[in-house]
Amino acid sequence: METKEENQSDSKKKKKLLESNRLLSATALFVSVSTLFILLYQSHLSNKMYELENKALKTSVMPILTVSQSLGPDYYTIYVSNLGIGPAIIKSFHVQYRDSVYEADIPTLIWKRIIKSPDTGKPFYYGHSNIGRGGVIPVNGRIEHISANDTATAVGMHNTFIPSGESPALNIAISYTSIYEDETWTAYLFGPFTIPPKSGLATLP
Repeated sequence: METKEENQSDSKKKKKLLESNRLLSATALFVSVSTLFILLYQSHLSNKMYELENKALKTSVMPILTVSQSLGPDYYTIYVSNLGIGPAIIKSFHVQYRDSVYEADIPTLIWKRIIKSPDTGKPFYYGHSNIGRGGVIPVNGRIEHISANDTATAVGMHNTFIPSGESPALNIAISYTSIYEDETWTAYLFGPFTIPPKSGLATLP
């Protein structure tokens, strides 16, 4: 038969064991929560590092297209240059001529819409490089999109596209992307203009 002292001793042991179990459970819970927090934080850091590396990779191949013109009494040339550090992939080419916007490059516009100089009535004579969807302009690439071959054509283009005392009758919008094709930029000859949806584009003969 157990004595009173033995019962008290057993009760104390059970109480200590219970407290010890509670402490172990609390410690295990703390360790689990801490481990979860560390794993989540490491995952966050890994994702952040991936984003930074990905951004650095995309920046390292970013193209920068510019559209410019060179003109004088006996020459007229429009250039498309890539000043970036990666190739530019052309997504679209639009020309604004007077009040109409065409999905076409300048040689096509001249061939199908203008053909002759309104000043002389003579055909334009020019060299050109077509720039269409899917075309690639390499790093440091400079393309003569269109260039007058003689003085009469140079004068005719100048008077047709940039009439004296008037706003330019011609503008260009080239949309392009990088090799990642995740973002699109647009380069203009004279500044932004509204590009309507396909249904609103002017058609060429």
